[in-house]
Amino acid sequence: MKTIITYLFLLVFTLTFLSCEEKMEKDIETGVDINNFEFDNLMVGDVMLYSYVTGVDYPSQNSDATYTGDTLELTVVDEVDGKFIIQEQITPNSAIFDSDIKYIRGQIEEKHELLWDITEDSIIISTLESEGNFESHIFPHARSLSLTAETETKVEFEGCRTTIPYSQSFQKFFIENGELLDITYPHLNGYLNYSSMALDGDGLTFIYSKESGFVRVTSTSGWTANVWGWDRIN
Repeated sequence: MKTIITYLFLLVFTLTFLSCEEKMEKDIETGVDINNFEFDNLMVGDVMLYSYVTGVDYPSQNSDATYTGDTLELTVVDEVDGKFIIQEQITPNSAIFDSDIKYIRGQIEEKHELLWDITEDSIIISTLESEGNFESHIFPHARSLSLTAETETKVEFEGCRTTIPYSQSFQKFFIENGELLDITYPHLNGYLNYSSMALDGDGLTFIYSKESGFVRVTSTSGWTANVWGWDRIN
């Protein structure tokens, strides 16, 4: 009797294991690239995931990054004339839906779609219609960024900010072998514009590369130096 019970237990365990293994394989086959999201190799169905990050970017303040348990999903939903339509949505299980966190970028339940026009040396982010309102969970407004690798002013990640000296100005930099959320990136471009903070506007930071897509996009308050934005998690 014990032999039969043992046999049945092993049979159930084996079938459960094979079922889980098959599910893992199917998850990998959905088009999600867990290693890279290359600007020059996008495909319809590709997905990028980001975690909402907050902190403070001011020399006398602690630079620790705080992750709130909220996830942003960017999906390539279509390609039209060589340009990509990217849908943005905050996942339903994100903590922000049941918290008192003040969300900056519009309504948390809204889905947005933007157009990404990628060339050999640049990426232009815009609305689908030329006169449409720009709405996005991750980008504050339409933007054109160079994809040419930066080679001057090397810095490192430091919590919610980088080690570049604080300045209410426009700066470019690069990060080499930078690690963010357990992912190491060989080379990343950095674009920082804090010039509007001198007039109490928001500063912007983009960290990205042609090979890895957008890795960090944050805004910094000109009033409080509080940082909020998104860090890539896949």
